[in-house]
Amino acid sequence: KITMKNLCVFTSFDSSHANVDDETLGEKVKSQCGFVNGICSPALLEGEESPVMIAEFQSASVKRVVRSTLSAEGYGASEGSEAADRIASIEHSKEFPLKPKVLWMTDSKGLHDVVKKECGMPKDKRLRIVVAALKQAYQEENVTFQWIDTLMMMADALTKDGVDASI
Repeated sequence: KITMKNLCVFTSFDSSHANVDDETLGEKVKSQCGFVNGICSPALLEGEESPVMIAEFQSASVKRVVRSTLSAEGYGASEGSEAADRIASIEHSKEFPLKPKVLWMTDSKGLHDVVKKECGMPKDKRLRIVVAALKQAYQEENVTFQWIDTLMMMADALTKDGVDASI
């Protein structure tokens, strides 16, 4: 059960690299990112089933040229995490002085590892900045970051054609 005293905010973000057709070039060159954000109970933070209320979702092309899947995933994570932080800030008020916990979910093991663990930074300068911002938000905020199986990825249908959108 979700109550105002125990609610948490979640974001499920995903991206795909060069999977959208560019009609002028006749090939797949555009990358897509998407996220689903909402409110859940603390059970989801523990990897258990939880009721969720979807507050917003987005599917859009990545606004920068990306050279790898990790770059696309990083930009998608940045968009999703910022939107989740806005929701958490709205829920934070005088009546509820503690900012809700936030859960980030990705099916990109590479992104999960580079943000959560102390492994090497990417060589691409723009991607290093995105990863550094994600690391800072992860370390400073009340954030749990989970890798989840692609079959459980809510945002998968926002970034790829022909994906089963049922969970």
